[in-house]
Amino acid sequence: MRFPASPPGLSRALAWIRRRADGRVLVAVEGTGSYGTNLTRALQALGIPVCDVRPSKRASRVGRGKSDEIDAAAAARTALATEVERLGSPRMDGIRSALWVLLVGRRAMDARRTADRNALTAIMRSFPLGMDARKPLSDA
Repeated sequence: MRFPASPPGLSRALAWIRRRADGRVLVAVEGTGSYGTNLTRALQALGIPVCDVRPSKRASRVGRGKSDEIDAAAAARTALATEVERLGSPRMDGIRSALWVLLVGRRAMDARRTADRNALTAIMRSFPLGMDARKPLSDA
């Protein structure tokens, strides 16, 4: 079954789980700290236990390339073949989330700084500004 990663899609997925689950449920989500964050939070808000599962790179790509469908099937096989006690739990506490936001922001600033520096170097090399433009710009 496929559900879009949007609020209505998440609602449909949760309703689908409720209709089919008659007893204890454990939902295996690939990437609980990234692409699966919204689904993980929605499941946890309903009191549904979640585990973080990562398929082995080899299992999901053997001769078939990469796709979300292949990765999902590989994650499901990994979850089914792993003892429940050995499955990873989502690590989405406040401190981890805050650090993740800071790291993403830092990477974005670094990328922007590099892009700006490259643009200035290109301008210096394109127009005679009376500056030595043989080497890229540095912080100095």
